[in-house]
Amino acid sequence: QLDELRLTIPRIIQPLRTSHSTPAALYQDFRQSALGATNGLKKFRLAWDSEETQNIFEHTKDSQRANMDLSASAGVSMYGWVDTVENEQKANSIGSNSIELEKEDRVAVLDENENVAAIVDAFKKEHPKYRITLEAEDQIINIFFKVPTLLMTFRIIRKKESNGRYKLDAECMGKSNLFPSITRCLASRPRANDLKFLLDMIAAYTDSRRAICAKCNKLLDGSALTPAARRSKQVENSNGSNDTIWEAFHEGCL
Repeated sequence: QLDELRLTIPRIIQPLRTSHSTPAALYQDFRQSALGATNGLKKFRLAWDSEETQNIFEHTKDSQRANMDLSASAGVSMYGWVDTVENEQKANSIGSNSIELEKEDRVAVLDENENVAAIVDAFKKEHPKYRITLEAEDQIINIFFKVPTLLMTFRIIRKKESNGRYKLDAECMGKSNLFPSITRCLASRPRANDLKFLLDMIAAYTDSRRAICAKCNKLLDGSALTPAARRSKQVENSNGSNDTIWEAFHEGCL
């Protein structure tokens, strides 16, 4: 988080360096950047003041009082030392089981890749009016559907991480002022790497022109934008089991 703070000012002024179709669009983009920076500072302050962090500081002070010789710290790399320690601990604890775990990881990645096509096919059957295309060996998923006076276009990109797993990045494409807000709300979604959950969330935008914010009970926010976020909620049905419904929220109401 501390390292991320270096980018606070560049992120705030980025909208001022980008062309916008209207002054209102510039204001909205700058406003969201400022709000995002403010939230980042708040999270950092909460982490800094947390009991866990303060305990670390106290432990550091105690260690320094016990031994003022800090020459050994010169041999510790500036970055990545936590990962190094964790990897050493894992290597010691895993021992002879490491090969078996690597095999399990490879199988899990293969299963994950095979599941993508099955999940997308099931989604197509649930929404036959959507146009859905796959690119780059199923690593890019494009979804198109219409709402009144608006074409919704979403792109999901599966990116392979260093551990062999995949992360999912989602974007709402187009020129509407609402779309960047939708993209930011998709990025902050729970269950970030659950493809089916993400597809269901995207499908919930079919009510984009009429959805009322579940928090403020208004159609438009202060920037005249409709709710840009969708979040799932479990409700009990008449049979006593739970159904999933999707609620709409303005970005500022999340």
